[in-house]
Amino acid sequence: MTHFFTQFIEFKNWGWNITSVSFIGTIVFGIVFGCGLWKQIRTIQSAKSGKSIPMILNIYLTFHFFTFSVYGFRVHSFAMILNGIFGLLFLRIYLEANKWPDSDGRTRLEYVFATLPFAMALIPSPSVGMSLMFISSSTFLLQSPLEIMEKKDAGSVEPKYILCFIASATFWMIFSACISEWPLFVANVFGIVVMLFTLGLWKKYKKQLLVMTTN
Repeated sequence: MTHFFTQFIEFKNWGWNITSVSFIGTIVFGIVFGCGLWKQIRTIQSAKSGKSIPMILNIYLTFHFFTFSVYGFRVHSFAMILNGIFGLLFLRIYLEANKWPDSDGRTRLEYVFATLPFAMALIPSPSVGMSLMFISSSTFLLQSPLEIMEKKDAGSVEPKYILCFIASATFWMIFSACISEWPLFVANVFGIVVMLFTLGLWKKYKKQLLVMTTN
């Protein structure tokens, strides 16, 4: 059992250092992020609406996290492997939003995205593959604010999910710098900026809706 854990970079460098502390932070804030995702699921269920939920982004992130987990096995990172769990929660968001007629509906891209974990398991250079994934995820992440801007409505977007995303990404940014995973570092910085912008849009359109309903 000890040999199993010592193959992972987090446990090879275990001790009172920034790598170990940031690893613990990714676990703690990973739980916070998971709670945020569950809150988003409950918001869709209670609102009975999938409005402004970026469908392509959520199904992409489903398989992105599954692929990230496969990448973790290949580079021996325990934290990355555990992050595959989030893929199940993003899949739940995707399926819950799809239940309601005001969502954008399912996309055929889900079949394309489903091949990503298998590709990561087979490609000769996992680092290059993951770098391309991070570039793609940055592009798809822009769908979140664009969806709100297009509909001029925050819809069922849950602000607590956004805040949890930002908190988790902050620790992943620190952790990725500690283990010199620079594509992951850049992706998290970009993700934080995009989600801060999304939160600003949420506040703007929720405030407008509040003014309209009180007049």
